[in-house]
Amino acid sequence: MPNSECSVTHVKEALEDFARRDDVYSDAFASTLILQPEYDVDIEDTIERVSRDTSFAQVYSYRPSTQDGRLPAGPYFIRSGSIHQAWRLYEDNLDAFIIPTITDGVLNPESFSVLHAVAEHGSFLSDAVPSRLYHHKDESKLLAGVRVSIKDNYDLAGIRTTMMNRAYNELYPPRETSADFVVKLLELGAVIVGKTKMSAFASAEEPTDQWVDYHCPFNPRGDGCQTPSCSSTGGRGLFGRLLVARSFYRQ
Repeated sequence: MPNSECSVTHVKEALEDFARRDDVYSDAFASTLILQPEYDVDIEDTIERVSRDTSFAQVYSYRPSTQDGRLPAGPYFIRSGSIHQAWRLYEDNLDAFIIPTITDGVLNPESFSVLHAVAEHGSFLSDAVPSRLYHHKDESKLLAGVRVSIKDNYDLAGIRTTMMNRAYNELYPPRETSADFVVKLLELGAVIVGKTKMSAFASAEEPTDQWVDYHCPFNPRGDGCQTPSCSSTGGRGLFGRLLVARSFYRQ
């Protein structure tokens, strides 16, 4: 947070706001505080006061060399002397994702990688989401921070388009570019969290017996064992469980 907001009161109010608005932040991040002063502002007195009057074990200052280098407020962790964003893993217990993804560049998400993470008990994959605090909407970023899943028939740079067919998946390499629609979502600030399952080639397969190469997702409604129906089962299931804010698909 900027120096003008670094009073003890503002720090406590900010942490309460973090906990209220964000599902990634937790009290575990409240042991260390990093302040971001303006380039020509001395904050030694502020650091001493905050260290004395709060429960932080450590208080640091981070002074970026440019305005673009300023970090948005939120939870971070330090590893090997570098500051990294904190993302939260959710268990995909609906088996809705065919490929959970993570961006190669959090500040400029043009390409993606497969997220290699298994849920704690090993039965399902995990999906990663960033803190909601990193993103701020404006007229040019109307979808800033909105978590989005896309159906597997949309291309995503760095990720295979499987079409839910094993032979097709083995034949074609990861896509080099994203579909125009996906590029537009990214330009508006959306956060792509993965590609969701569909029927093979978006055909009229009836789950579950006609899904041959990959198992269909579970339906979150009722007892969880109802037919998910239609070719966009993965995205609809996630939206039903409110795990993502938007699921984009086409019939």
